Amino acid sequence: MLKPRNPIKPTFPYFIPAIVWFLLVLYLLTMPATNIPQLDDWFSKYKLDKLAHTFLFAILTIAFIWPVGWSYFSNSRKYHIFVKIGIATSIWGLATEFIQKYLVIGRSFEMADWAFDTTGVILAVVFSKYFFLKDIFNK
Repeated sequence: MLKPRNPIKPTFPYFIPAIVWFLLVLYLLTMPATNIPQLDDWFSKYKLDKLAHTFLFAILTIAFIWPVGWSYFSNSRKYHIFVKIGIATSIWGLATEFIQKYLVIGRSFEMADWAFDTTGVILAVVFSKYFFLKDIFNK
């Protein structure tokens, strides 16, 4: 079910997929380095792990935005909530880097990872703005 028939009230059950994704991202980002499989040289050569960060955080942001996008809130309120979700998700990306640095064996803080996390967040907020609020651009 991608789109409900009528606007919804964004209650807890609508956020369960986002919470599950959040926990999956937390698990993946806090795995000890010894548990991460060694991938082919091309994966590290082309920095595909950075694309993985972008993807993980874009999906995380969209998952939290989705119930709000289908809500009965005004477009202005939706957009403000989208931005707040984006800021919170970006801060969470920074927090995961500190968690990796101080609490996970063999992992380290990488500013580039946070930059790509934030890139995913920005892409998700921009996508959501045009997907959910497109009627405000047709005026």
